[in-house]
Formats: sequence, C-alpha cells, structure tokens
Amino acid sequence: MKPRTPPRLAEWLLQRLAASYRRDSLLGDVLEQYQQGRSRAWYWGQVGSASSWALLRFARSATVTRAARVILRVTAEILVILKRFATAFAIVTLGAATLTWAAGGAGSRIADAAPSPAHCSADSR
Repeated sequence: MKPRTPPRLAEWLLQRLAASYRRDSLLGDVLEQYQQGRSRAWYWGQVGSASSWALLRFARSATVTRAARVILRVTAEILVILKRFATAFAIVTLGAATLTWAAGGAGSRIADAAPSPAHCSADSR
C-alpha cells in the first residue's frame, strides 16, 4: 500500500512556518498522524495552528512592535483625514442637492408639479 501524501501547499507552509528547533519533529509527527488516517482538514488545521504560533513569534519581536506602532499611527491619521474629507464632501453634496431641489432643478418634486408653460397660455381660459 502506497503511503498517503499530504497536500503539497500545506506541507510547504508547515515547513516554512514551524519553529526551527521543532520543525523536524513536528513535520514527522503530523505526517505520521496523517498517514494513519487523519483527514486533509486535520492536516490543514495543524498548518493553521503552526502559522498562528509563527505570527505570534513574529509580533513579539521588538522591531516589529515599533514598526507596527508607527504604521498603526499613520493609518489612524489617514483615516481621520479621510473621515473629515468625507464629512465635508457629504455636507457639500447635500447642500448642492438641497439648492438644486429648492431651485426646481431636474428631479425635484417642485419642478415636476409646476404647470408647464403650455397650460398657462391665454387661450386655455
């Protein structure tokens, strides 16, 4: 009987994401469990678990933490500016729409309800 081979992408990710000091034992254990009948979903779950730990290790480094703070601060400032711009744009757009409506522009109910010049002729009395 030919041994089952795990999903290629999942195996590649597991090799890249596992901690270096545990990589060989983790790969061997996961492969052994998979070949004994565990499902592909279980294998992908192990990859997800390993990637979670890899992200935590990465986030704990001091350099990344400082860089993340700077990126978050810049992103927050950009969002505040965009919010102010969006609010100002909404106010201007609302004001223009209100003026168009008040002046009887296209699509306003006042302009649609007003009598046309043909109805106001002197012959229609």
